Parts: sequence; C-alpha cells; structure tokens
Amino acid sequence: MNVKKLFAALNAKGVTDIEYRYASGTNFSCSVFRNELSSYTTSTSTIINVDAVIDRKLVMVTTENTSNNNIDNIVNQLFESAKYTNKAEGEIYKEKAKYRHYKYFNKELENVAQQKKIDYLFEIEKKLKGMDKRIEEVEVGYEESYTNTLYQSTSNIRLKTKKNEYTFSASVVINDNGNKKTEFLVFSDNDFNKFNIDNFVKELYEKAMKKLNAIDIETKKYKAIFDPEVVDTLIDYYIAQLSAESVLKNSSWFKDKLNTQVANKRVTILETPLKRDADFRGFDVQGVPCQNRSLIKKGVLLTYLHNLETARKFNVAPTGNAAISGSKIGIKAGPVHLKPGRLTKEELIAKVGNGVYITSLEGLHAGMNTQSGDFSLKAEGFVIKDGKLDRFINMMTVNSNLFEIFNNIKAISENIEYIKTNVFAPCIYLDNIAIAS
Repeated sequence: MNVKKLFAALNAKGVTDIEYRYASGTNFSCSVFRNELSSYTTSTSTIINVDAVIDRKLVMVTTENTSNNNIDNIVNQLFESAKYTNKAEGEIYKEKAKYRHYKYFNKELENVAQQKKIDYLFEIEKKLKGMDKRIEEVEVGYEESYTNTLYQSTSNIRLKTKKNEYTFSASVVINDNGNKKTEFLVFSDNDFNKFNIDNFVKELYEKAMKKLNAIDIETKKYKAIFDPEVVDTLIDYYIAQLSAESVLKNSSWFKDKLNTQVANKRVTILETPLKRDADFRGFDVQGVPCQNRSLIKKGVLLTYLHNLETARKFNVAPTGNAAISGSKIGIKAGPVHLKPGRLTKEELIAKVGNGVYITSLEGLHAGMNTQSGDFSLKAEGFVIKDGKLDRFINMMTVNSNLFEIFNNIKAISENIEYIKTNVFAPCIYLDNIAIAS
C-alpha cells in the first residue's frame, strides 16, 4: 500500500494525525513421529493497522488487504468508527526522539535447505530411540519464522524491524516397566550453525532419565528452589500487574504502591528491550522509543508500564510499552530480567541442604486467584538431599502466594536462563513452601 496516498486521502478530509503499521511474516513448521513426516506447514500473513485522530478520538482499522484500492475503504471505516467511539481524547506520538537499532536477521538461515532441516528431525528421532530401549515414543519438531515490520506516521517518524528465528523441539516418552515419564527440550536461535544434534539429544536424554525411580514425599513445608522456568512463569504474571491500564481499572495489585516496598530487597526486576538478542525492541507500536530501566529496584516499585493514553492520564512520559491487543492498543512488558545473585546453582542447592527443587508448575494463569495471588498447582521436581539433587518426585502440589514468594526470597542464583516468554530468570530459594503429595 502506498502510505503517501493513504495519508493524502485522510488529509483531504481534514485528518492530520495518522499512523500506519505494517507487519508481514512467513512461517514454516514440520514434525516427525514414528519415522514419518507427520506435519508440514508453510504460511504467510500480512496485517495493516491504520490509526487516526478524528474529532479528538483515536480510532483504528485493521486489514489484510494491502492494495491501494483499499484506501478509500480504510478512510470510510475510520470515520465510521469515530461515530461510535466513546473515548474523549486520542493522540499519536510527536516527540523528536533518538532510536536504537539492532538488526537481528541472519541471511544464512534462509539459505539452509528445507530438506536439511527435515533430515535433522529424522536424525534426532533416530539417535534418541537408539539411546535407550526404554524410550517408547519420540516426537521432533522444527519451526522457523521471519517477520518484517514498518511504522510510519504524519509526525515524520519512520521505523523498520526485520528478524528471523528457528526452533527445534523434541519430546520423549520413557516406559520403565510400565512407569511412564515424559520430557521435552527446546532450542532456539537464528544461526543454524549453533545447533548441535548430539548435544541436543544428550541433554534431552539426561533430563528424561532423571525422572526414573521417582519417589513420593511427605506433605509439609519445605525449603525450596524454583528453577528458572518456574521463575519465568511467576515473573511474567507478576509484571503483568504493572500495566497502567490495570491500575486505572482497579484490577492491579500494585495500585497506589509507586515508590513503596512491594518485594524483598533482593528483588530487582529490569526491563531490557535494548538488549542485543532476538527480543530487541527499539520502539513500541505507537513509535515511542524503548529504553532499559528498573521496574522494581531492591523491592521498591519505580514505575507502571504506559502507552500514550495511560501516560496522559497519569501525567507522565510514555514508557514504550504500547502493544496491539485485538483491535485496540494495550500494554505489554518485556523483555525483563530478575537481577541475579552471587551463588551458583550448585551452591544454592548446597545451601538448602534438604528440600525440593521445583522444575515446573502447571496452569499458573488458570490456577491463580487474581484477587489474593494465592495458587495451588501441580508441580514437578526433585528431592534435594544433603545439598545435592536426588530422586524425582512422583507427584506433588505447590500451595503458595505470588506476592509472598517475592517478599520472602532468601537467595538468588547467578545463572540466568532465557525462557520463551521474554523473561531472563535465575533460580530462587525460599523457605517454608507448602507442598502436598
């Protein structure tokens, strides 16, 4: 679509504040199961969002039709939407700002033949099945994505991003005399040469074997370490409460708590959109530049997350957290880091002495009480015995409270792991976690 023609058509009707967003993407995915290519999918998508301030109200039209013939239709839809929109004010970003740019795109990934990627899946399956006769089932998958985005406004802001990435995933089912256990592993990057089949297979096999000879544990309170994957889930839910939209709707736990102690002094949570990795984000969907910042510093809440609308209502600067949410502009955090401590993972386990190591929680978003933060969820993990990881636990339920967790952290490990929900998380150590068998 010719953006100049679109803007000119709206200008002719007296509209001067306009922004245009274009996002295109291609995806390729396939999987192998029981020595057959069980799925093979390719897809492309293109989405255009056009925002305009009409009668002081910000209205949006979303379309997949990129033809210039669609311009008149977009203009008419914007004016029609303005008739029924109740919002009293709206705006587009007009500040002169500096933007950080980082190109996370690897041309070489596109040059790797699809057949090679499929061959890797069959090789992974074959090697996993050859590791141990108790491995009953193996499923292996590959996914690759490419995205290209453009933001342009009548404020003379024009911004572009381009990135690609691939993911290998595999899951195994182990049958040890009728006792079945499952385990999975994921590897993501945009440099195909970084993927090593043997290392991937070995890591998954070792993770799976640790689940054999599981034991039951007594129902009581334990010293516990949460694995980075669990910490990731907790932080993701915790940080979502910093949305200024939630605060305005009185649905955030952090309402009226700016510049107050909301967590243990060991807790510093950083938002790092300018970190040079796959989640680099130089600007949000409203063209506001992003910046690295502390959200919570030594337990003190420093800021809410804003788009232009909420920033105006709070009389603060926008924070670069605007995101498309359905047919409107919402708020999204990330990527975020929980600042690490000084102990290695092994030192943290030794510090616990005897307790449990929690590797996963099931269904946090469904099982969380949104008013109190209480949750009771099925979990997986290992016994910690004499300062070392011991046997896998058959079944357990963790009963706790999200806010009590962040208020009662005893130590944080130095290791940081990146999880796919835009969170970089270490291990955390807590006392008195209620666990039921």
